[in-house]
Amino acid sequence: MGSESARVRTQDIFGVGVLSCDLDLACDLIEARIANRAPTRVAFLNANLSLLAVEQPELREALKAFVVFNDGLGVDIANRVLNGFGFPANLNGTDLVPHLLGRVRTPLRIFLLGAKSETLQKAVGVIRRRWPHHVVAGHAHGYLDAGREARIPDMIRKARPHMVLVAMGNPKQELWIAQHVPRCAPCCLGVGALFDFLAGDVRRAPRWIRAMRCEWMFRLALEPRRLWRRYLIGNVKFFAYLAASWFAQRTGSPRKPAGEIAFSELESWAQSPRMQEQYRELAQVMPAPAAAAAQLVEPSFRGATRRV
Repeated sequence: MGSESARVRTQDIFGVGVLSCDLDLACDLIEARIANRAPTRVAFLNANLSLLAVEQPELREALKAFVVFNDGLGVDIANRVLNGFGFPANLNGTDLVPHLLGRVRTPLRIFLLGAKSETLQKAVGVIRRRWPHHVVAGHAHGYLDAGREARIPDMIRKARPHMVLVAMGNPKQELWIAQHVPRCAPCCLGVGALFDFLAGDVRRAPRWIRAMRCEWMFRLALEPRRLWRRYLIGNVKFFAYLAASWFAQRTGSPRKPAGEIAFSELESWAQSPRMQEQYRELAQVMPAPAAAAAQLVEPSFRGATRRV
């Protein structure tokens, strides 16, 4: 464990420490912590979760106690812009958890929490067939009333799992994990849509799209009505925040805690005479549809400026 930890760097992305390592090393780190029964909270930081951490101090503070891996192109770009290099691998939970279950030969007791009941049942069956040396010690769907939700911690404790897979979406799953490790279980991973993928209810992007770290585009194409706000508006806000962070670095401004970088700094820079001249030059060559899109994005940016 010590030698492995020495090979891992932690990169700051908007105030969240993210481990920089490959898939095998990430699994080794989790396996070692499970073996040592060290309290382990695992999160996968994508653009959506990083933006939520910017906007929610409670979440940002909770993530300080997590083992955080990078997920997606946006966070990789942020690391290149802010820290000078990308992450060695894309470590989303949908790929890491199956790799971990196949890699760990010591039988594990696993509890599944989240998703719809039908989806969860199918995911349990897949895990039992694909990794029969592990035991699904219990499971509970994620559509809970207050009474049932209050009973979940006792259910988990009685199941005595080594690991709980929590599929509630961001930020609910991270906040639930922060509250219940190690009281319910020594190790919990926030796995997002993993159960939907295992059950076959949601299609994975082709491998070549995943290799480009653009699976979000594929998911947006499949579920535009549910995901458009998260990916379109959310991505605009994410890259606006990244630009503000980069601008603070370039101008020598003191690094501010996540959530405190003023969008007004970026806005004043964007409205400077030099930038206005570049806008005019760009407008002359910008195709009409792109210009229209830019006009749609600009109010969203101003709204983000007012809110943050």
